[in-house]
Amino acid sequence: MQSSAVTARMEDLGEATIAGLRAHGTRTTRDLDAKAGDDASPPVSTREVWVATVHSMPFTVREVDNDPENGLRTRQLVKLTFGEPDPALFQPPPSYPVSLDEMREIPCGNAH
Repeated sequence: MQSSAVTARMEDLGEATIAGLRAHGTRTTRDLDAKAGDDASPPVSTREVWVATVHSMPFTVREVDNDPENGLRTRQLVKLTFGEPDPALFQPPPSYPVSLDEMREIPCGNAH
């Protein structure tokens, strides 16, 4: 049984504007060593990750994966809205039953 080794290298992609935000990108390239006697190029997979920092919090705004097994897949932030969300998003539907329970303090006999 032959074993294969994976080699990886990382590349700095610099900065780009994605969805209006400045992001920093890196690309990781992995290639699988060709088997002994195999003249074909080793399969290669790449992964790009772009990260923006907003309000001191980093988050991924784009990921690009490309490998022979799964093909090209891209996930990207499309729209980001800052501020308070619409309160209507947190209201139950009109048909949802709402009940209110009154809380009462019950004295504990061991309290000092």
